[in-house]
Amino acid sequence: MTAKTTRRLMLMSMAAAGTLGFTGCGLLKPGPAQVVGSFLEDVARSELQKAVQLVSTRIRQMLGESKLMAGLEKQGTQMRSKGGIANIKTQSEQVTGDVAKVSSIVEFKDGSKTSENTKLIKEQNDWKIDMDK
Repeated sequence: MTAKTTRRLMLMSMAAAGTLGFTGCGLLKPGPAQVVGSFLEDVARSELQKAVQLVSTRIRQMLGESKLMAGLEKQGTQMRSKGGIANIKTQSEQVTGDVAKVSSIVEFKDGSKTSENTKLIKEQNDWKIDMDK
Protein backbone atom coordinates (compact mmCIF):
# COMPACT_ATOMS: atom_id res chain seq x y z
CA MET A 1 0.00 0.00 0.00
CA THR A 2 1.43 3.37 -0.97
CA ALA A 3 1.62 6.33 1.37
CA LYS A 4 -0.93 8.12 -0.81
CA THR A 5 -3.41 5.21 -0.52
CA THR A 6 -2.86 4.99 3.24
CA ARG A 7 -3.49 8.72 3.63
CA ARG A 8 -6.66 8.50 1.49
CA LEU A 9 -7.99 5.58 3.57
CA MET A 10 -7.19 7.44 6.79
CA LEU A 11 -9.04 10.56 5.60
CA MET A 12 -12.05 8.50 4.51
CA SER A 13 -12.11 6.75 7.90
CA MET A 14 -11.91 10.08 9.73
CA ALA A 15 -14.76 11.49 7.61
CA ALA A 16 -16.92 8.44 8.30
CA ALA A 17 -16.17 8.56 12.03
CA GLY A 18 -16.98 12.27 12.10
CA THR A 19 -20.30 11.69 10.36
CA LEU A 20 -21.20 8.93 12.80
CA GLY A 21 -20.18 11.16 15.69
CA PHE A 22 -22.44 13.98 14.53
CA THR A 23 -25.33 11.57 14.00
CA GLY A 24 -24.84 9.98 17.40
CA CYS A 25 -24.79 13.37 19.09
CA GLY A 26 -28.01 14.34 17.37
CA LEU A 27 -26.47 17.17 15.37
CA LEU A 28 -27.82 15.75 12.12
CA LYS A 29 -31.46 15.36 13.14
CA PRO A 30 -34.14 15.44 10.45
CA GLY A 31 -35.45 18.85 9.51
CA PRO A 32 -39.12 19.84 9.29
CA ALA A 33 -39.62 18.67 5.68
CA GLN A 34 -38.09 15.28 6.45
CA VAL A 35 -40.35 14.89 9.51
CA VAL A 36 -43.44 15.70 7.43
CA GLY A 37 -42.36 13.12 4.83
CA SER A 38 -41.73 10.45 7.46
CA PHE A 39 -45.05 11.19 9.13
CA LEU A 40 -47.01 10.90 5.88
CA GLU A 41 -45.20 7.70 4.88
CA ASP A 42 -45.84 6.16 8.32
CA VAL A 43 -49.55 7.00 8.12
CA ALA A 44 -49.81 5.61 4.58
CA ARG A 45 -48.15 2.35 5.67
CA SER A 46 -50.38 2.06 8.79
CA GLU A 47 -47.35 2.44 11.03
CA LEU A 48 -49.44 4.58 13.35
CA GLN A 49 -47.32 4.17 16.48
CA LYS A 50 -44.34 5.57 14.57
CA ALA A 51 -46.49 8.39 13.19
CA VAL A 52 -47.81 9.31 16.65
CA GLN A 53 -44.22 9.73 17.87
CA LEU A 54 -43.83 12.53 15.31
CA VAL A 55 -46.82 14.45 16.72
CA SER A 56 -46.31 17.11 19.39
CA THR A 57 -47.06 16.29 23.01
CA ARG A 58 -49.60 19.13 23.09
CA ILE A 59 -51.64 17.61 20.24
CA ARG A 60 -51.38 14.08 21.66
CA GLN A 61 -52.68 15.34 25.01
CA MET A 62 -55.37 17.54 23.48
CA LEU A 63 -56.83 14.81 21.24
CA GLY A 64 -56.09 11.75 23.32
CA GLU A 65 -54.47 8.64 21.89
CA SER A 66 -57.64 6.88 20.69
CA LYS A 67 -58.98 9.92 18.82
CA LEU A 68 -55.57 10.65 17.29
CA MET A 69 -55.10 7.02 16.20
CA ALA A 70 -58.61 6.92 14.69
CA GLY A 71 -57.91 10.09 12.70
CA LEU A 72 -54.57 8.77 11.46
CA GLU A 73 -56.14 5.44 10.50
CA LYS A 74 -58.82 7.25 8.50
CA GLN A 75 -56.18 9.35 6.74
CA GLY A 76 -54.11 6.22 6.04
CA THR A 77 -57.13 4.40 4.59
CA GLN A 78 -57.72 7.33 2.23
CA MET A 79 -54.06 7.27 1.16
CA ARG A 80 -54.11 3.52 0.55
CA SER A 81 -57.32 3.83 -1.50
CA LYS A 82 -55.25 5.98 -3.87
CA GLY A 83 -52.62 3.26 -4.14
CA GLY A 84 -50.33 4.77 -1.50
CA ILE A 85 -47.79 7.55 -1.79
CA ALA A 86 -45.73 7.72 -4.98
CA ASN A 87 -43.82 10.91 -4.12
CA ILE A 88 -43.71 13.82 -1.70
CA LYS A 89 -42.41 17.14 -3.06
CA THR A 90 -41.55 19.91 -0.63
CA GLN A 91 -42.72 23.23 -2.05
CA SER A 92 -41.40 25.37 0.80
CA GLU A 93 -40.00 25.15 4.30
CA GLN A 94 -40.05 28.22 6.56
CA VAL A 95 -38.35 28.04 9.95
CA THR A 96 -38.73 30.81 12.51
CA GLY A 97 -37.11 29.85 15.78
CA ASP A 98 -38.88 26.78 17.14
CA VAL A 99 -41.76 26.92 14.64
CA ALA A 100 -41.73 25.67 11.06
CA LYS A 101 -44.23 25.58 8.22
CA VAL A 102 -43.85 23.08 5.42
CA SER A 103 -45.84 23.13 2.20
CA SER A 104 -45.81 19.83 0.28
CA ILE A 105 -47.44 18.19 -2.71
CA VAL A 106 -48.26 14.53 -2.12
CA GLU A 107 -48.53 12.47 -5.31
CA PHE A 108 -50.39 9.16 -5.07
CA LYS A 109 -49.87 6.06 -7.17
CA ASP A 110 -53.30 6.50 -8.81
CA GLY A 111 -52.07 9.82 -10.27
CA SER A 112 -53.98 12.10 -7.90
CA LYS A 113 -52.28 14.83 -5.87
CA THR A 114 -53.00 16.78 -2.74
CA SER A 115 -51.31 19.75 -1.11
CA GLU A 116 -50.38 19.66 2.55
CA ASN A 117 -49.52 22.65 4.72
CA THR A 118 -48.03 21.45 7.98
CA LYS A 119 -47.01 23.36 11.09
CA LEU A 120 -44.26 21.90 13.24
CA ILE A 121 -42.76 22.89 16.56
CA LYS A 122 -39.43 22.02 18.08
CA GLU A 123 -39.93 19.85 21.14
CA GLN A 124 -36.87 18.70 23.09
CA ASN A 125 -34.71 19.50 20.04
CA ASP A 126 -36.85 17.38 17.67
CA TRP A 127 -39.36 18.65 15.09
CA LYS A 128 -42.92 17.50 15.81
CA ILE A 129 -46.15 17.85 13.83
CA ASP A 130 -48.42 20.46 15.43
CA MET A 131 -51.30 22.71 14.42
CA ASP A 132 -52.40 26.26 15.07
CA LYS A 133 -54.28 26.88 18.28
